[in-house]
Amino acid sequence: MEEFWVTAGGVPLFVRSAGSGDTIICLHGFPESGASWAHLQSTLQATHHVLAPDGRGHGRSGCPSNAGEYRIDRLVADVLAVADRVGAERFTLVGHDWGGVVAWCTAAWNPERVSRLIAINAPHPTLLQAALDRDPDQQAASSYIAALTAPGAADGLTPGRLWELIFGEDEARGLIGAGEKAELIASWSRPGAIAAMLSWYKAAPFDFAPVGGNGAGRLPEPLRVTVPTCVIWGMDDAILAPSLLHGLEDLVPDLTLHKVEGAGHGIVRERPELVSRLIADYVSTRSR
Repeated sequence: MEEFWVTAGGVPLFVRSAGSGDTIICLHGFPESGASWAHLQSTLQATHHVLAPDGRGHGRSGCPSNAGEYRIDRLVADVLAVADRVGAERFTLVGHDWGGVVAWCTAAWNPERVSRLIAINAPHPTLLQAALDRDPDQQAASSYIAALTAPGAADGLTPGRLWELIFGEDEARGLIGAGEKAELIASWSRPGAIAAMLSWYKAAPFDFAPVGGNGAGRLPEPLRVTVPTCVIWGMDDAILAPSLLHGLEDLVPDLTLHKVEGAGHGIVRERPELVSRLIADYVSTRSR
């Protein structure tokens, strides 16, 4: 495993790198880091160059204090900066949770750069907005967003409290190790880090008003993704309702969908062997 830094829009981004070959860039979710992709990097490093950047505000990457620095266009530009740093004109993009939202937008807006998209329990932005507007189940599941986007939300959210809320159950189940726990809590303890991570919600390309929260606003038009796309979805997700998969084929014409029973939102940790195998199979069978 190697490590390097990329500067994107003046923000230093920390990147974990493994292997050689065609490039795969993996984007993590809130409030994680690139370390969440360790199993995938280990699995694919013999055949691919697998990069796992820490998103801005997360892990070891820089934490701009202005919420506008976390707009979706900035996050997409970060992905392209990582690809440019290793000379990857085209690359496979993998994203989970918030990283998946960034991946959807990157693939839609830059099909000449993204050869394949793999989204893991990451909602297509157009379908998520529709669900926030009209789906009572998703509105209930997203009600926590009001607290995350409220003024001063970061003030009472200590690293220890954040850990218990997000990873307490995973730790009890043995899904996350002591080393990653220490690394995450250290990263969250940096001045301004928790506020920076919450800025992903405040600057999100969504209107959270139907669930009592705030966002930067809606994407101007339905997001159509033309690159070959694989969606892996843990069907026991308590945060993202399965109804978010309805209508996906209308926006993603080249779609492969894997519904995984008995796995939830944290499927990357819950079923790492399965996730790695599905990704390996997809990138080996789909042309660039």
